[in-house]
Amino acid sequence: MDFLANLSWFPYSIGSMLLLAISIVFYKRPAQRGESVLATNFWMFVFFSLLSLVFFHNYFGLTNKTVLLLGALWGVSFAALASFQMYALHHIDTNSLFPVTSTLSLVASVGAALLLFGERFSSLQAAGVVLTILTVYLFLYKGGHLQYSKHILLVGLAVIFFSASNKIIQKFAVGGGDIHVFQIYMYLFGLLGTFLLLAVVERARLKSVISSGIRSGLYIAVPGFLGGYLSLIAFTKGPFALVVSIGAFYTVVISLIGWMFFKEQLTKRKVFLIGLAIVAVLLIRLG
Repeated sequence: MDFLANLSWFPYSIGSMLLLAISIVFYKRPAQRGESVLATNFWMFVFFSLLSLVFFHNYFGLTNKTVLLLGALWGVSFAALASFQMYALHHIDTNSLFPVTSTLSLVASVGAALLLFGERFSSLQAAGVVLTILTVYLFLYKGGHLQYSKHILLVGLAVIFFSASNKIIQKFAVGGGDIHVFQIYMYLFGLLGTFLLLAVVERARLKSVISSGIRSGLYIAVPGFLGGYLSLIAFTKGPFALVVSIGAFYTVVISLIGWMFFKEQLTKRKVFLIGLAIVAVLLIRLG
């Protein structure tokens, strides 16, 4: 345990990135199996909450107002993020959604690091931002024509917003209280929010809908819980911009898993653009 406590932020960031990639790629499962996005989200938070209560219940005594407020904000924000991501994956592949949203979310997060946490923005990071914009343009346009409908673009913007806001909330949380009790409350508030939304939207057929997505929720929650915990530890140890930059590499892992297990097309053009996204992340990371 002393060995784990003495590790730097970097290995925790790598571990978090890999686990979250495995978790997020299962967001595609409801689309493949015709399961309800809201029901899958509900069961995901059920398992998140159970895991956090089992492992961290001894930390309830460290509850404070900051932890409660940030836990509520994160829970609602993450529930919205997961819903938008799962909805988008009913219409586009993982290797189209995540390279765009994760790189733009990274730009937003680095901007937050500059404005909120006093971290510097170098010329290399500026080059990474420019390359990100170019990469996103090439993902969205082919032959001068927009490849996606306007409503999918709006969903993508929502994903970018909530992805960046989740990371910012986590960074504030690690400085405002204990990360273990924060993890309990963020999942409990997420569970409450998803249940209320499910009950309102699917009121007429709640019993039949809520029975779907149980296994998908479990597959998402187990690696997601572990990855989220490692991410919080990384935020306590390292600079915000660097931690989120490492996390952005999950696009590569997600694309490979989506290709192997969900038979998504990985064309030469997509591989090239994913490579550009990696270079953009590296520039922001090295900056």
